[in-house]
Amino acid sequence: MEKVVLHFILCSFSCMVFAQQNSDNFEGKWRTEDGFTVEIVRKNNGFEGISLERQKVVMENLQFKENKWTALMIRPKDSLSAGATVTIHGDVIHIHMRKGFLSKKLKWVRLQ
Repeated sequence: MEKVVLHFILCSFSCMVFAQQNSDNFEGKWRTEDGFTVEIVRKNNGFEGISLERQKVVMENLQFKENKWTALMIRPKDSLSAGATVTIHGDVIHIHMRKGFLSKKLKWVRLQ
């Protein structure tokens, strides 16, 4: 019984550790999985990401709503867009995009 209680406490704690906060800071330069650099800057009440190599907006309206970060992701080559949930864990941004029944996960790493 003690192991069950301990397991429950540890699981509850891990959920709190990964909870997103309104104070999360996405500003900076990030390396995408494709090797491009995206600079995220504050814009209005959220953040915007611009591909430095392509000089195009790839992330718009990253805002904290309903206890999570959401954004509109834009593919630079054809401007196809999809809604996304965004989480930040240290120096890594996890992006989960969804459009209809399709989904894709991306990981961006902060450049030092």
